[in-house]
Amino acid sequence: MARHQPAAARDGGALRRPVRSSARGGYRYRGGQRRQAADQQREDLSRLLTDKQGAIRFRSSRIRALGASLNQLVAQALRDGAPVADLARITHLSALAVRRTGRAFDDLQPTGLATADHLRAISRLLRELTVLEDSKAAVEVERLHLLAEASKQQILDEFELASLTGLRPEQIKKMTRGVAAQPRRNVAEHSATG
Repeated sequence: MARHQPAAARDGGALRRPVRSSARGGYRYRGGQRRQAADQQREDLSRLLTDKQGAIRFRSSRIRALGASLNQLVAQALRDGAPVADLARITHLSALAVRRTGRAFDDLQPTGLATADHLRAISRLLRELTVLEDSKAAVEVERLHLLAEASKQQILDEFELASLTGLRPEQIKKMTRGVAAQPRRNVAEHSATG
């Protein structure tokens, strides 16, 4: 009669555990979907922050270019004899700043345009500059709410946020302190405003 041996001894010391099939009602780990949703949320937020940062950089670059054009238009208007007081009134600069701008472009030649033409051109450029500055401010507010959402929900850590935005982690903490995360719209809506 054969003596009963434990399973470990029969299998050469390897322990066998019963494997339960999910078809028979066994336990199955289902954490994959939640992890995939978090990864998707990280990707979406990273893409949105990158897009917002690109939009801010584009607008900043365009604002600098328009500012340089505005300075040149003011200097050309001065060269053509436009009164400093009129230029100061329309540009909301001090008379000293207008004169200083005129002296910065001392190589300009008179064009013969009337003062009214210069003032119209400067007004048009100022309106474009104002619209662009407002647009940049709106994108910065959207970025701020995205940063607040990411930091409060800990979707991205402070160093990932810093690398995506070009801001220091301390700046991000200071900016997002007290800012409520707005409910996120879908990615297409964010992309349309960026």
